[in-house]
Amino acid sequence: MKIMLNIILVCFLGLQVPTIFADTIDISGAVWCPNNCYPNKKRPGIMLEIAQKALRKQGYEITYNEIAWSRAIIETKQGNFDALIGSSKIDAPDFVYPKEPVAIARNCFFTLNDNKWNYSKITSLSEVELGVGQDETVSKEIEMYIAKYKETRRVSILSGTDYMSRLLLMLRKKRISAIIADVNVFNYLLKNTGESKSVKNAGCVGLPLKIYLAFSPHKYSASSNIIRLFDEGVKKLRRSGEFELILEKYGTEPW
Repeated sequence: MKIMLNIILVCFLGLQVPTIFADTIDISGAVWCPNNCYPNKKRPGIMLEIAQKALRKQGYEITYNEIAWSRAIIETKQGNFDALIGSSKIDAPDFVYPKEPVAIARNCFFTLNDNKWNYSKITSLSEVELGVGQDETVSKEIEMYIAKYKETRRVSILSGTDYMSRLLLMLRKKRISAIIADVNVFNYLLKNTGESKSVKNAGCVGLPLKIYLAFSPHKYSASSNIIRLFDEGVKKLRRSGEFELILEKYGTEPW
């Protein structure tokens, strides 16, 4: 009875009782390990861990919806999700971007170890049969090359959440002779499939791209409070050393 009277008294006086519930940010994205993996695993992915911990420090929780990348962009733009994780400013230029990125991406070419080919310039691609993912973000020059030769043997385009594993199988069977993919993502695949010694990096193209948790333009603007809070959360992770610990967990170099 005494406890109940105290609760009534607190409410009567208008005092605030701390809530145990946090606001939720509903985000979408596609499998892109080690950046985005699976949310219920011990290693959900670099970007998911950074986003989750950064927002949690600011009083938010996230729910993650793993869907096809092209669909994730469309549905988040329409406002069906709050944010899109894993986007560069090239992928979704009209989204709302924080200042702090959650990953760095760079395209590199991969071949079997016994292949002497190395990427030097766009014309050198005429010497290989290239494999690429449908939703892979590439430079404008390479995008034009892929579009030009996508109906020929010179380019194979795969889609689906397992496209990198299938490209690797095609490479092993010599149905293609080179793959273009994000260096961290493909190296992670090679390490986890035991193929690191049989496949080599044959050169990279372009500068590294910053990758973000991009907020829906349908629901947010650059002045929205959540943008500032997210940036502050990431900065807290960096100051505490948690940011680097997340990267080390996945064997990724700090940036």
